[in-house]
Amino acid sequence: MNMKRTKITLAQSASARLPIEVSHPDKVFWPEEGYTKLDLVEYYHAIFLKLSPYVKNRMLSLERCPDGMRGECFFQKQKPKGMPPGTPTRRIAHAANTRSTDYVVGGSLITQLSLANLGCIAVHVMASRTTSPGCWTGYVLILIPSPDNLAMPLVQDCMSKQRWTL
Repeated sequence: MNMKRTKITLAQSASARLPIEVSHPDKVFWPEEGYTKLDLVEYYHAIFLKLSPYVKNRMLSLERCPDGMRGECFFQKQKPKGMPPGTPTRRIAHAANTRSTDYVVGGSLITQLSLANLGCIAVHVMASRTTSPGCWTGYVLILIPSPDNLAMPLVQDCMSKQRWTL
Protein backbone atom coordinates (compact mmCIF):
# COMPACT_ATOMS: atom_id res chain seq x y z
CA MET A 1 0.00 0.00 0.00
CA ASN A 2 1.49 3.30 -1.16
CA MET A 3 0.44 6.19 1.08
CA LYS A 4 1.31 9.65 -0.13
CA ARG A 5 2.41 11.98 2.65
CA THR A 6 1.61 15.65 2.47
CA LYS A 7 3.86 18.19 4.09
CA ILE A 8 1.80 20.53 6.26
CA THR A 9 3.40 23.87 6.97
CA LEU A 10 3.21 25.56 10.34
CA ALA A 11 1.01 28.28 8.80
CA GLN A 12 -1.48 25.72 7.46
CA SER A 13 -1.60 23.97 10.80
CA ALA A 14 -2.17 27.20 12.74
CA SER A 15 -4.76 28.59 10.35
CA ALA A 16 -6.74 25.33 10.66
CA ARG A 17 -7.45 26.34 14.28
CA LEU A 18 -8.98 29.67 13.23
CA PRO A 19 -12.64 30.20 12.30
CA ILE A 20 -11.64 31.86 9.00
CA GLU A 21 -9.29 30.88 6.20
CA VAL A 22 -6.25 33.15 6.14
CA SER A 23 -5.10 34.05 2.64
CA HIS A 24 -1.31 34.23 2.22
CA PRO A 25 -0.62 33.42 5.90
CA ASP A 26 3.16 33.59 5.40
CA LYS A 27 3.06 37.17 4.02
CA VAL A 28 5.43 39.21 6.18
CA PHE A 29 3.75 42.28 7.70
CA TRP A 30 6.58 43.37 10.05
CA PRO A 31 9.89 42.59 8.30
CA GLU A 32 12.22 43.56 11.17
CA GLU A 33 10.41 41.29 13.61
CA GLY A 34 9.40 38.65 11.07
CA TYR A 35 5.70 38.78 12.00
CA THR A 36 3.30 37.56 9.34
CA LYS A 37 -0.34 38.06 8.44
CA LEU A 38 -1.11 34.84 10.27
CA ASP A 39 0.56 36.25 13.40
CA LEU A 40 -1.73 39.31 13.17
CA VAL A 41 -4.88 37.20 12.76
CA GLU A 42 -3.83 34.91 15.62
CA TYR A 43 -3.13 37.94 17.81
CA TYR A 44 -6.64 39.32 17.24
CA HIS A 45 -8.03 35.83 17.87
CA ALA A 46 -6.16 35.62 21.18
CA ILE A 47 -7.18 39.05 22.51
CA PHE A 48 -10.70 39.28 21.13
CA LEU A 49 -12.49 38.67 24.43
CA LYS A 50 -10.69 41.67 25.91
CA LEU A 51 -11.10 43.80 22.76
CA SER A 52 -14.77 42.99 22.19
CA PRO A 53 -16.33 45.37 24.76
CA TYR A 54 -14.49 48.31 23.19
CA VAL A 55 -15.58 47.62 19.59
CA LYS A 56 -19.02 46.08 20.15
CA ASN A 57 -21.79 48.04 18.42
CA ARG A 58 -19.33 50.72 17.32
CA MET A 59 -18.62 51.81 13.78
CA LEU A 60 -15.02 51.25 12.74
CA SER A 61 -12.58 53.23 10.64
CA LEU A 62 -10.03 50.83 9.26
CA GLU A 63 -6.29 51.35 9.02
CA ARG A 64 -5.24 48.98 6.27
CA CYS A 65 -1.72 47.97 5.28
CA PRO A 66 -2.33 45.06 2.87
CA ASP A 67 1.38 44.78 2.04
CA GLY A 68 2.55 45.06 5.63
CA MET A 69 4.10 47.94 7.51
CA ARG A 70 6.63 48.66 4.75
CA GLY A 71 3.90 48.92 2.10
CA GLU A 72 1.33 51.62 1.49
CA CYS A 73 -1.19 52.08 4.30
CA PHE A 74 -4.52 53.88 4.07
CA PHE A 75 -7.68 54.59 6.04
CA GLN A 76 -10.99 53.17 4.91
CA LYS A 77 -14.46 53.85 6.26
CA GLN A 78 -16.52 51.93 3.70
CA LYS A 79 -16.91 48.19 4.33
CA PRO A 80 -14.21 46.51 2.23
CA LYS A 81 -15.02 44.09 -0.55
CA GLY A 82 -14.10 40.59 0.49
CA MET A 83 -15.78 40.71 3.88
CA PRO A 84 -17.92 37.66 4.67
CA PRO A 85 -21.66 37.75 3.97
CA GLY A 86 -23.61 39.06 6.92
CA THR A 87 -20.84 41.37 8.12
CA PRO A 88 -22.62 43.89 10.36
CA THR A 89 -22.66 47.42 8.94
CA ARG A 90 -24.31 50.75 9.70
CA ARG A 91 -25.14 53.13 6.86
CA ILE A 92 -24.47 56.79 7.64
CA ALA A 93 -25.67 59.48 5.24
CA HIS A 94 -23.39 62.48 4.77
CA ALA A 95 -25.08 65.79 5.49
CA ALA A 96 -23.14 67.67 2.82
CA ASN A 97 -24.22 65.48 -0.11
CA THR A 98 -26.30 62.47 -1.10
CA ARG A 99 -23.58 59.90 -0.51
CA SER A 100 -23.53 57.48 2.37
CA THR A 101 -20.97 55.17 3.95
CA ASP A 102 -21.51 51.60 5.13
CA TYR A 103 -19.29 51.36 8.20
CA VAL A 104 -18.24 47.97 9.52
CA VAL A 105 -19.66 47.45 13.01
CA GLY A 106 -17.39 45.80 15.55
CA GLY A 107 -18.19 43.08 18.05
CA SER A 108 -17.95 39.89 15.98
CA LEU A 109 -14.90 37.64 16.09
CA ILE A 110 -15.37 36.68 12.43
CA THR A 111 -15.54 40.35 11.46
CA GLN A 112 -12.36 41.22 13.38
CA LEU A 113 -10.39 38.30 11.97
CA SER A 114 -11.65 38.99 8.44
CA LEU A 115 -10.49 42.60 8.74
CA ALA A 116 -7.04 41.42 9.85
CA ASN A 117 -6.99 39.01 6.90
CA LEU A 118 -7.54 42.02 4.61
CA GLY A 119 -4.51 43.75 6.12
CA CYS A 120 -6.38 45.87 8.65
CA ILE A 121 -3.65 46.35 11.20
CA ALA A 122 -5.69 48.65 13.47
CA VAL A 123 -9.33 49.57 13.90
CA HIS A 124 -10.34 53.00 15.12
CA VAL A 125 -13.63 53.10 16.99
CA MET A 126 -16.15 55.89 16.81
CA ALA A 127 -17.08 57.49 20.12
CA SER A 128 -20.76 56.73 19.55
CA ARG A 129 -22.71 53.51 19.29
CA THR A 130 -24.58 52.34 16.19
CA THR A 131 -27.94 52.90 17.90
CA SER A 132 -27.25 56.64 18.28
CA PRO A 133 -24.42 57.70 15.97
CA GLY A 134 -24.71 61.39 16.86
CA CYS A 135 -24.35 60.87 20.62
CA TRP A 136 -20.86 60.33 21.95
CA THR A 137 -20.52 57.89 24.83
CA GLY A 138 -17.05 59.06 25.78
CA TYR A 139 -13.91 60.66 24.50
CA VAL A 140 -10.17 60.21 24.51
CA LEU A 141 -7.87 62.97 25.62
CA ILE A 142 -4.30 62.60 24.39
CA LEU A 143 -1.68 64.76 26.07
CA ILE A 144 1.86 64.33 24.81
CA PRO A 145 4.59 66.13 26.77
CA SER A 146 7.72 67.37 25.07
CA PRO A 147 10.73 65.03 24.95
CA ASP A 148 12.58 67.16 27.52
CA ASN A 149 9.55 66.99 29.88
CA LEU A 150 9.36 70.80 30.21
CA ALA A 151 5.60 70.56 29.65
CA MET A 152 5.08 67.82 32.24
CA PRO A 153 3.81 70.19 34.97
CA LEU A 154 1.28 71.60 32.49
CA VAL A 155 0.14 68.08 31.54
CA GLN A 156 -0.19 67.11 35.22
CA ASP A 157 -2.15 70.28 35.98
CA CYS A 158 -4.46 69.70 33.03
CA MET A 159 -5.08 66.09 34.07
CA SER A 160 -5.88 67.01 37.68
CA LYS A 161 -8.40 69.64 36.51
CA GLN A 162 -9.89 67.26 33.96
CA ARG A 163 -10.52 64.62 36.60
CA TRP A 164 -12.65 67.06 38.61
CA THR A 165 -14.73 68.24 35.64
CA LEU A 166 -15.75 64.73 34.65
